[in-house]
Amino acid sequence: PADVAEAASQLSSFKAAEPKPPCCEMHPKVALFNEKKLDQDTTAAKSLPEHVELDTRRKKALWRCRQRGWVEIDLLMGNWAAEAIPRMTSEELDQLEVIIAQENPNLLNWLLGHDDVPKELDNEVMRSMKKFVTDGSKDWTVGGNQ
Repeated sequence: PADVAEAASQLSSFKAAEPKPPCCEMHPKVALFNEKKLDQDTTAAKSLPEHVELDTRRKKALWRCRQRGWVEIDLLMGNWAAEAIPRMTSEELDQLEVIIAQENPNLLNWLLGHDDVPKELDNEVMRSMKKFVTDGSKDWTVGGNQ
């Protein structure tokens, strides 16, 4: 053990004494950047304008409405979302995000009117979605009229 400790000590002092090769030296511009103190938080999320954040939320919500994993829900929610989401405010998107976090069987039953919508989810967004699904003016067959 004493020999191992002594060898390790010699090795570490040997490595420290070796000069750095030119490829490992810091470029002068990098050194200047590292020395500079940033006065502001440079987090990208904080620097995005509000409309960009809203557009990102809209795109995510549209994707989640179209890609539920059940063809029935994908058609119902996806078609509604394509029409409704582009006009949604931040508050409406908040409501939609709570709705799309629900399980598919529950959503399908609520949208088709088989079950009552829970009070905490009964909002303008859910009513709009239900109206879109049940108003009778849509042809919900795959491939349209044949």
